[in-house]
Amino acid sequence: MLIDEIDLHGYNYADAEREVDAFLNEHWDKNGIPEGELKIITGHSTGMAKIVMGVLELYELDYRIGGALGMDDSYIIIYNKLS
Repeated sequence: MLIDEIDLHGYNYADAEREVDAFLNEHWDKNGIPEGELKIITGHSTGMAKIVMGVLELYELDYRIGGALGMDDSYIIIYNKLS
């Protein structure tokens, strides 16, 4: 399955927050849920991950850090529990 993604390398925190917001809205379905899984690449920046998680929590989205085992903290996967 292909996952749409955004890579935040090179963005400052304020710009990253805006980019994540735009990315989520671009992939929103009519029920207010992201369509499929989305990937946000944060790199190994704890600060960037906190910014992204803050946005995701505002949207009340389900997410996990890294892969299925959570061993790679360089990205965040947003998923829909309903699918």
